[in-house]
Amino acid sequence: MVEWASDFPARIETTGLIQTILFLLTCGFDTSRHEQAGLLNHRLLLKLPRPLLGPAFDHHFLLGVELNSVAALTVQNAEETVLPTAEREKGHRRGYETLKKCLGWAREAGVTRVIVYAFSTENWRRSEKEVSYLLELMRTVLQNGLQDLQAQGMRILFIGEKSKFPEDIRSSMEAIEAESGNNTAGMLGIALSYGGRAEIVSAIKKIMPAAIAALDEIAFSNYLWTRDFPDVDLIIRTGGAKRLSNFLLWQAAYAELYFTDVLWPDFGKEEFNKALEFFAEAKRNFGT
Repeated sequence: MVEWASDFPARIETTGLIQTILFLLTCGFDTSRHEQAGLLNHRLLLKLPRPLLGPAFDHHFLLGVELNSVAALTVQNAEETVLPTAEREKGHRRGYETLKKCLGWAREAGVTRVIVYAFSTENWRRSEKEVSYLLELMRTVLQNGLQDLQAQGMRILFIGEKSKFPEDIRSSMEAIEAESGNNTAGMLGIALSYGGRAEIVSAIKKIMPAAIAALDEIAFSNYLWTRDFPDVDLIIRTGGAKRLSNFLLWQAAYAELYFTDVLWPDFGKEEFNKALEFFAEAKRNFGT
């Protein structure tokens, strides 16, 4: 106890209140038992008034438990699809801007893997005009919108039935995946022409009959489009709907599900932080 107490004033001065409280709460635990310390940390800290936490409040410290992978459903819901075409197109573009901000917030929180549901297998059924607009938006993003993320060390992967896209879009996807393949700062999965059921069917078709007898859950995961990602920890669903909409059906087995009425283009940092707090309060025992 004397060892950590001797430099306690310096810790207050250099780390600030939030880190110091976390240090005090964990010093009596075996720190190798990360979850035990973490559960106490975040449950007590969540009860502290916001002004006490100060402007440097950082959810990476608040969580106290590992949050490795976040997924966001960014597709429109039924209410949005009745809007005029011009308004929907504006919403799509604003949604892309929201995505860039959200990735920044995730990095601040120490989340290294994010998957976004950008275009589903069912979205092909929308009007020809809207699908054409979305394909053009994809071209713009693929050509000009992802360089910053690559420069920040993000590995970018495209998840879904890529064969359904025009050749130029497929080529851009392949080039970005190759260029960012050695990046290690984090991973962004962009789900395009993605459906959870289609993914599982695709995986089954890849399995050789001789391999079925030895197949287990881990081996099966290696046949999925998301094989480079761990199972998702937190799914954020915007727009008021409380369903997965065919998103990550296999990977979401033990995910925490956060639902909000806020539409994706209006999704801000405050709502993102609420999602992290929701995750921090969850008791995750994985069925044990």
